[in-house]
Amino acid sequence: MTVLFPIVCIRHIPPNILSHIIFTAYLRSWIQPQSIYVLEVVSEIEEYADAAVYLYDCYDTSAFHGKDIDDVIRILREDITGNKVAANVFYIADDQTVRDHTLLLVQVQDQENETRVLSVRLAPEFANGMARMVNDPEMDISIEDYQKDVDDDGVFRGGRDTPYKYVGTPSSFLSLPENPEDYYSTLSQS
Repeated sequence: MTVLFPIVCIRHIPPNILSHIIFTAYLRSWIQPQSIYVLEVVSEIEEYADAAVYLYDCYDTSAFHGKDIDDVIRILREDITGNKVAANVFYIADDQTVRDHTLLLVQVQDQENETRVLSVRLAPEFANGMARMVNDPEMDISIEDYQKDVDDDGVFRGGRDTPYKYVGTPSSFLSLPENPEDYYSTLSQS
């Protein structure tokens, strides 16, 4: 079974932006299967965990709105076994996510008497695979490896040795109607 990596929205993220991120993450991923889970509740997290879909799955509410990363870490570590949903590697969707559609990948590492929290901001193309690589002990990859290759704005887009070429996501996807019923009725008229 594939472990799911949660996106935790600590701010309100419009559903069309979150859907765009998930759509792009899956469409551009070189790793399968789909492994992103939009976490909206603080209890029974693993009971209903399933991979996110990218068309209007009502990602509009979150029990994590207004919380900080330390709160998120505490909740995940208390309520997740790590068998179905990863507890030490997750994504944060925040104010910057709304502005540039990036996610903050967070890795929590326990070392002797301290806990280290590492993070790197990613373009959505890397969201489906990056957490899996960081979480896999056989890969021996850390977020620190990606921090070295962020662009001048602090976002990882494939490394400085790899010229970033955004191939685009249909702009119509970002301008979907606010109401899912409107979207589906538009499709049925086409």
